[in-house]
Amino acid sequence: MSELANWSGFFSAVSGAIATLIGFVFVAVSINLTRILGTPGLPGRAGEAVVALAAMLIVTLLGLVPAQGLRVFGIETLIIAFALGCFGVGLQLGALRRGHYRQPHHMAIRVVLAQSALAPLIVAGVLLALGRPYGLYWLVPSVAITIVASVLNAWVLLVEILR
Repeated sequence: MSELANWSGFFSAVSGAIATLIGFVFVAVSINLTRILGTPGLPGRAGEAVVALAAMLIVTLLGLVPAQGLRVFGIETLIIAFALGCFGVGLQLGALRRGHYRQPHHMAIRVVLAQSALAPLIVAGVLLALGRPYGLYWLVPSVAITIVASVLNAWVLLVEILR
């Protein structure tokens, strides 16, 4: 249990930063709501950014639960990773079926960003569920990639949409 307690500073800082980023994405969406709704693929991209950040927020908040064991935290992390993966794949497949990607590399970038954040989250969940404390270190790249991907999505929703 002390392994999670050692990470409380990380979980606290990340949860605060992510909550702020969720607000930023909502502001970006509200400012350009008409354009976002009128542009194929952008509502899904906004949803992807919010859900990815929300999933990471939940993971970091669960890491702050007192007296929680690594195995339980690992299982919770895996459940969140599974839900996030299903949501993201569903959005990306829907966008592909509806022809929302102008170029093949647009789809590749979006899929790589989403899956590159999900992969270390799954690894973290598996290792933690097995009781391996070094699984916590796998949360760091997942958090970092989620933040970068969401900031890029927010940039598109706020600035690039106006071009």
